[in-house]
Amino acid sequence: MATEQTRLAHQIFTRALEIEPTGRLAFVQATCDGDEALQARVFRLLSTLETITGFLEAPAIPTVRPAEPMSPDMVPGYRILSVLGSGGMATVYQAEQANPARPVALKVMH
Repeated sequence: MATEQTRLAHQIFTRALEIEPTGRLAFVQATCDGDEALQARVFRLLSTLETITGFLEAPAIPTVRPAEPMSPDMVPGYRILSVLGSGGMATVYQAEQANPARPVALKVMH
């Protein structure tokens, strides 16, 4: 049955990932026990590892940061003290809220 062979190929593939690349060929051949169709499925899965490069090394959407720091008058009721951090979608500021008077972290989307 094809679905059973697919499941088995995935199991062997997953176990092969735990082995050093130099030992994978012998492992797959021994584990598949002469089943050439099963070996071919596993080797196809393993070959995809060679074509995957740089996955998630760079963001899919360019990071946008404000050109200049936020001024205190941009957010009424808060006094900006410092920048705590900035990411692809927002900047987080250390601020003081006027009412009630308390320290806060203020996240502002770009």
